[in-house]
Amino acid sequence: IIFERQQAMLQLDKDAERLGLIVAGLAPRAQLGPVARAIANGAKDAQASFAQTVPGGRTRAEVWANRADYDRQMATFVIKSDAMAKLAEAGNLNGVIEALGDALPCKQCHDTYRAPKKPG
Repeated sequence: IIFERQQAMLQLDKDAERLGLIVAGLAPRAQLGPVARAIANGAKDAQASFAQTVPGGRTRAEVWANRADYDRQMATFVIKSDAMAKLAEAGNLNGVIEALGDALPCKQCHDTYRAPKKPG
């Protein structure tokens, strides 16, 4: 489960980076819909990977101690990333740009619920 959780998060990171390149005009705009949909699907996968209480990896104990808050944040991530994907699939680049902050709340969640990488 920990491995699956890590893989889901790594893929989300890659997809978010790709979306950033598209929004910046450095990657083909035709990828907007598929990449945004991959993020929305990844959000669902990430949410599912935390369904069972399995401590480990870089997940802080706060996830389990503050489960209601964590679950709320993950549910919001799923909803907002899906809304962003729908905008992207409709070709609405400006809508995607406006939705990005809410649809990708990675940093604020990681600041609370993910431990830093170990040196080395």
